[in-house]
Amino acid sequence: MNPTPLPITVISGYTGAGKSTLIAALLANDERIGVMTFGASGEQSIEAVEHAIVEHAGQDAFDAIVIEAAASVNPLDFAKQLAFGDDDATLAGRAHLDTFVTVIDASRFLSDYA
Repeated sequence: MNPTPLPITVISGYTGAGKSTLIAALLANDERIGVMTFGASGEQSIEAVEHAIVEHAGQDAFDAIVIEAAASVNPLDFAKQLAFGDDDATLAGRAHLDTFVTVIDASRFLSDYA
């Protein structure tokens, strides 16, 4: 088990904003980053993501985990769940929400914002 909690970075944004491109660049520079997606299929629960994170943390194969959130995922709800968890504190001591990044396409920002 990792001596310190595994940091989790969540990357969110609209479809086509560049989330996957950013993750590909991260992976090209660091092989010890675990990558997961959330919300792409619509059937995956936050609890399933939490359990997968705990499994990855127990393997000591990664220095960090990056989660790509689908455009349909409400970023605030997702962040709250990971930051505070549920009553049984699934992630406690194993992983923690470290960074939340929202990727935007600057050329479409004004139209997307409107």
